[in-house]
Amino acid sequence: MNRSIRRLASINQIQPLTVGCASLLLSLRPLRLREFIRLAVWSRPACAAFPALILPVVTLAASSPPTVLLTEELPAASITVTVSSEYSSGQAARHLVDGSGMRNGLHDNDHSAQTMWHTTQFPAATSPAAGVSASPAWVRFDFAQPQAFDSILIWNHNQVNFTDRGFRKMRILGSVDGAKWLSLTSPEVLELPRAGGSPGLDPIAIPNVRKTKALKSVVLAAEAKDGNYGGDYYGLSAVRFATNREVAEADLPVATGMACAGLPYAPYRPDGKPGREIAVTLKDAKLYGKVNIVVESAGAREETHLPGNPRGAEHFSVFMPATAGITNECEATIKLRSGRTTLEQTITVPGCKQRIYYVLMHSHCDIGYTDIQPHIAAKQAHNVVHALELIEQTKDYPKDSQFKWNTEGFWQVEQFYKIATAKQKAAFEQAVRERRICVDAMYGNLLTGLARGEELLRQLEFSAELGQRCGV
Repeated sequence: MNRSIRRLASINQIQPLTVGCASLLLSLRPLRLREFIRLAVWSRPACAAFPALILPVVTLAASSPPTVLLTEELPAASITVTVSSEYSSGQAARHLVDGSGMRNGLHDNDHSAQTMWHTTQFPAATSPAAGVSASPAWVRFDFAQPQAFDSILIWNHNQVNFTDRGFRKMRILGSVDGAKWLSLTSPEVLELPRAGGSPGLDPIAIPNVRKTKALKSVVLAAEAKDGNYGGDYYGLSAVRFATNREVAEADLPVATGMACAGLPYAPYRPDGKPGREIAVTLKDAKLYGKVNIVVESAGAREETHLPGNPRGAEHFSVFMPATAGITNECEATIKLRSGRTTLEQTITVPGCKQRIYYVLMHSHCDIGYTDIQPHIAAKQAHNVVHALELIEQTKDYPKDSQFKWNTEGFWQVEQFYKIATAKQKAAFEQAVRERRICVDAMYGNLLTGLARGEELLRQLEFSAELGQRCGV
């Protein structure tokens, strides 16, 4: 019997053993597979001191298969969107759910909000449903079938230069029958962060405190006070209703094709050198887990590791090996691996034509069009003051990196002279001498084709005087 106990101990690393009515303690190594070992009663009648050795059922713990967190969104086809007002068809309410401006779950910053929604100017307060307070801006989502979800994803209004239109203080309400409305958040009034106006906006995830309820409708409503960040309009970029769940890697979707193309420009690599990029687009599935992409070209290899994306990714941009394709045409083989997805494609990458771009720093002069005349005069004068500050800050930079400013018309200079100190005026004229500020010779943007000779001469009178004073 002792030999049998020792043999069991050597196999399963059994620690102290007691027999009979006492307990049996087992310390087991963790194994890869889950096994259930049922050991029957073993007895030795001939040994009165040890009438029975009872071994209980032993479960050998197994490691769980790897999983990936997925964020599943309600499909746009199952959602009807109604809004308080709509500026135009270009800023349609449907943009909130149809994927406009979206790439890998990040939203763009379209300068005309053609991928977003916003209201008319100074909208009047209305109610989205009976029993719901009036709001200057609201969005109502009605689902084809009642839906339960974990969170609401909101991309605030991300139009470049106009993020002040984004929702600020707001409420999110839900209804199971379209008649009684419940708050879906805690606290009831939220303050949504302002978007940055840059491309690649991430959503704000707001937990649904009623996630166990299947809702028929949801309303997002801006508060009457501080409902946005000070703009004359209200807007949002996108809204999604999401449910999170873990899925085994083996059950993730498998992409069966991809399209690859060399981008026509050469941005800077992390090492500061120019490099070519390959755009990779999946054809029939999104990837949720980690992605590994290898690009082989010109006898070299570039490997990129990308993190998992719970909302799924189908567009990728990766660098080619250093120096490959910068000036000459070359072939590139792209190999993508993610879970069970394994794809490979070879493409021809045309050489990149090098160009030099010059950026002209100036402020366009629209008098009375974008704002009233006194406001424009003040802004243009301040632009020159700020230009002088940047000129001073960059004076020790390499010559081509020093800040330069251009005034579009001498009228801007005239507005600056009205508010400038003697020191600022001297700094301005010195900057003109050093070619750090260039002055448009004409007083304003005259329609020269309609001007008489004397009018043209009068246009140049002011700048000619400045030129004589500055010696240029």
